Amino acid sequence: MKRLFSILLLVSLLTAILVPGCSKKEEAPAVPLSHFDGTWIDGEGDVLLIDSQRGCYTFRKANGRTGIAEYSAIEGRIFLYFNWFLYEVVETEPGEFRLVQNGRSADEDAESLDGVVFCRDDSVSVKDFSLYDADGTWVNESGVVLTIDASEQEYRYSSDDGTGTGTVNDDGVGMGWYLYADGNAYIILSEDGTLTFQTNDPLLSGTFTRQD
Repeated sequence: MKRLFSILLLVSLLTAILVPGCSKKEEAPAVPLSHFDGTWIDGEGDVLLIDSQRGCYTFRKANGRTGIAEYSAIEGRIFLYFNWFLYEVVETEPGEFRLVQNGRSADEDAESLDGVVFCRDDSVSVKDFSLYDADGTWVNESGVVLTIDASEQEYRYSSDDGTGTGTVNDDGVGMGWYLYADGNAYIILSEDGTLTFQTNDPLLSGTFTRQD
């Protein structure tokens, strides 16, 4: 009886090793991560630059807001991480893909790329935005003076209504750097060297020009 039990145990162990699915393996994606390398643009003028060697992408909104986040393969599928959600990259035809959001946000106003279609366009250039590009002192048309300290990731301002300070953050979700103010005030550095913000905070409205 003891010998029979040993034989059965050995058979079960061999089965677990040899039968497909009994041991977990990392599933390779149907196409390599590098398949989507390059520049892609949607119908609104938003641009994605995918770089599989760095394991990330750069996303530039049509308004100039720029952020970086992760691009990777998970269980045989390719995803990018945007605004706290994973988006599967689904090729619809050569030179075109659609983003499919994994899950839903409880915030109906949260920015989403679900269902957005991107087409390859390697003629478009995208530059990574560094907080040091915005480092220094700026002033807008209303006389608000804003100083951004990139090394400390802090800012301070002065206006007719008073002064204040705050932090500068990038959550690493593709949305970019922002001042923590009345909500997140996302930094937009224009090609002409001026600074604006994607925000509802009236203090940071208008266009800021460099003063230093």
